[in-house]
Amino acid sequence: MFPWALLFQLAAQKLLWPPKAFWSATPKELDLALGLCGRISLLDRSDLTTMMKQHPDDIETAGQAGE
Repeated sequence: MFPWALLFQLAAQKLLWPPKAFWSATPKELDLALGLCGRISLLDRSDLTTMMKQHPDDIETAGQAGE
């Protein structure tokens, strides 16, 4: 599974990013900002499918992040 909790913790503690900045960043931006230099694996199709099932979009609020 993709290490979201670990990355969120690192971004909050080391980069002082608020949640909106973290969730707006791409995995590549996180990689570069944290200086991981490719040491984390990217989300694969299986992980994405699992995440989408666990956290489905609400059609009425989709695209309104941070509100």
